[in-house]
Amino acid sequence: MSMLVELSMALKPQRDDKIGYLQSSLFQGVLMESINKDYAETIHQNGLHPYSQCIYNRDGLVWSVRTVNDDAYHGIIEPLLSPSFRTFELKQRELAVEIVNKTVKSISYEDLMKTFNSDDVDRYVKVLFDSPTAFKSDSNYVFMPDIKLIFGSLMRKYSSASSSTDMSDDDTLEYIATHTSFSDYKIRSVRFPLENTRIPAFMGEVTLHFRGTDTMARYAKMLLEFGEYSGIGIKCGMGMGSIKIEREGR
Repeated sequence: MSMLVELSMALKPQRDDKIGYLQSSLFQGVLMESINKDYAETIHQNGLHPYSQCIYNRDGLVWSVRTVNDDAYHGIIEPLLSPSFRTFELKQRELAVEIVNKTVKSISYEDLMKTFNSDDVDRYVKVLFDSPTAFKSDSNYVFMPDIKLIFGSLMRKYSSASSSTDMSDDDTLEYIATHTSFSDYKIRSVRFPLENTRIPAFMGEVTLHFRGTDTMARYAKMLLEFGEYSGIGIKCGMGMGSIKIEREGR
């Protein structure tokens, strides 16, 4: 049964350097050096995005790596779970980092579908954007929350992750965009450093209000739950687009 998986690694840097989402792309380099080289090359050559990763610091520094299909789990999560993967170096910072704890959570696609088939309907859902998030539209960066871009991204990522389900449907996307609104938001503009550029992005939180049919509200909620693993928008493998959702229960 195909699974969505998140590996959370609590980190202890060798010295007290400030590390956060601004260094996320450095961790992408660590990830690629730590997995099978053939699989890393397959991801790169085929433009596959079956994973996301990010750095966050709440009650301590945590590196979160998430996969959205079994190939990515075997190719990415399993090597990182190896007992031998206990330390690594951020070469650009000349900083050794110890992994002090690893925890795994997962959900099957079958259980994810229970959200869609449930009688429970969440009309208000709060989405927390934990890392810088942005979209590309007509070759331009969009760095404000946009309902159509949010759900369009999720539908494409779901279709890419699943060999049996195509979620890309323009009519469905248009319905969601027309019948969903922001009931609350608290966001800020940020810049995400990547190589020689700084991508304009946003972080913060929004509350979505689903006004359409019960079926469509459940479908939108299911896509957001998937997004907790896939990420939303561009450069999710580099550390952008990480989300968490909360029920508002209004």
